[in-house]
Amino acid sequence: MIKWERKADIFASRIVHNDWKGFLSKGFIIEEGSRALFFENGILKEVISAGKIEMGGLLQKILAWDFGRHWEVVVCDAGDISFVYLYGGLNPANGKFQSSVRSAEGIALQVGLEMVLQLESPELFLRNCMKGESEIPLMGLKNRYFQEIQNALVSYFSSYEMAKIVESRDFKNQCADFMEREISVSLQREGFRLIQVRALSVYNPEWALLQGQKAKLKLQGMRQELEFAEREAGLKARMEWFLLKKRENSLELEEQKEELRHSEAIIDVWSRLRHVQSQDKMDRIRTEQDMAAFLAEIDTKKVLREEQKQALLRQVKEAGEDHAKKRSFILAMADMEYQYALKEKEWQQNQNLDEARLAFEKKRQRDLLEHELALKKAKFSAEREQQKIVLMEEREQKNAQEIAAWEKRHREMVFSLDRAKTQAQESEIATKIQEMRAEAGLRIREKMQAQKQKERYESLQIDLEREERVLKLRWEEEERRSEIQRKLKREQYEHEQAMQRIDIEKLTVQSHRDVQIAQSESLRQQGSQDILQEKEKQIAMQNQMLQTILQQNEISANRLERVLDRSLRSIESIAAKQPPSSEA
Repeated sequence: MIKWERKADIFASRIVHNDWKGFLSKGFIIEEGSRALFFENGILKEVISAGKIEMGGLLQKILAWDFGRHWEVVVCDAGDISFVYLYGGLNPANGKFQSSVRSAEGIALQVGLEMVLQLESPELFLRNCMKGESEIPLMGLKNRYFQEIQNALVSYFSSYEMAKIVESRDFKNQCADFMEREISVSLQREGFRLIQVRALSVYNPEWALLQGQKAKLKLQGMRQELEFAEREAGLKARMEWFLLKKRENSLELEEQKEELRHSEAIIDVWSRLRHVQSQDKMDRIRTEQDMAAFLAEIDTKKVLREEQKQALLRQVKEAGEDHAKKRSFILAMADMEYQYALKEKEWQQNQNLDEARLAFEKKRQRDLLEHELALKKAKFSAEREQQKIVLMEEREQKNAQEIAAWEKRHREMVFSLDRAKTQAQESEIATKIQEMRAEAGLRIREKMQAQKQKERYESLQIDLEREERVLKLRWEEEERRSEIQRKLKREQYEHEQAMQRIDIEKLTVQSHRDVQIAQSESLRQQGSQDILQEKEKQIAMQNQMLQTILQQNEISANRLERVLDRSLRSIESIAAKQPPSSEA
């Protein structure tokens, strides 16, 4: 069963085959997250989702197609694809912030956004985007729209001032809508649909620093206004408290003055009563009514208490006509009340002085407490403002960290895509490296084997040389023996030849002699024809004897050849065992 899968950094891969029916007859598997697009002459025939396609209706339907035409299959990503773009930033070469995206004032901006796409029209994608390509990498697809997005951002941001860009809440949404309108046409032409433009971010380090300083100044102004308001409220409260205390002190002073006036009136009444005791008026006081009329005369301010009046009236009644007793009693009572009134007045004065001191001390303590309270309030307000500043700085730092994290994530994504892009090359390089390593290993093994063979050859060569020397010695010994044997055989052969010649000569002489005898006899008995036949027989016998001698010589020569052949075969067998040299 065939498994169709694509690499992590590839968006779409094209599959072309000559025998589709045989290729698909065993079924196929589409990996999770992918889908297979079947095209017939560039027209979408079927879209098959991820899963295992085995025996069944769908596979039978596919196998029933007419594969005589041009068919091709594209395995692509089945879901949304997200591309992160970042324009502008810190140039590592010179350490300066650079960007082609600028505001209406010409302020360089770092703009980041995330674009989410989805394949909507496979036929347009095959015709306009994938034409002539076997696969479409994600990085290549992302780079197709990089410049167009940058141009749209440059056009849009150049129409707005920095304050509008940063402070407006609707700016990012409006920018996202603008980007969708600008990019959608190009995307639709290549078969894609723009799902969303999100995570739009705008950053400038100098502007962020300026905004932070402005926020600090604003917080400091707010803190100063708050401190001024607190001081003003404190002063107003203190003024109101001072006026209230002044009214209270005035009332207390009036009360004290009234009490002093009352005491002075009492003293005046008793003083007048003491002076009356020495006058003749006392003689005219005989009854209680007279005493009451007299008291009413001298106590015009009604300062005497009722019990004091009743005590005087009771003493007048008890004294009766005893004027001395009455005078002494009234004088004693008047002196006593007079002294008491003086003491009371003195006590009141002292008490007023103590109360004034106490009031002053209370006022001083209250002022100290209010001052401490105002200091604590100011300190609390300052701490609160400081906390606000710290929170704002932390928020700014957090925003900066988020931006840095976003940039890092973008760089990581770019790096991962670049790495994914080069993964195939790396795998190819790794394969080549493995092949080179395997080839190098093979060469090393061959070299080691050659070295071992060379060593074995050298060892064999040494053995061979040793065998050659031994063989040479044996061959020389054999040669000497053969030479001796040949010499002996040659001498024997020469001796035999000589003996044969002697025998032949003897035989010839004898035969000649016998022939002559026989001829002489046969001549006598036979005719000329018989003589010729007899001569032929003699010649045939001589030839047979010569043939026998030649055969014996040939047997000796064959024996010598066999000995030489054995020697040559032993030399050839040793030479055949020698491996070929490295140069060969």
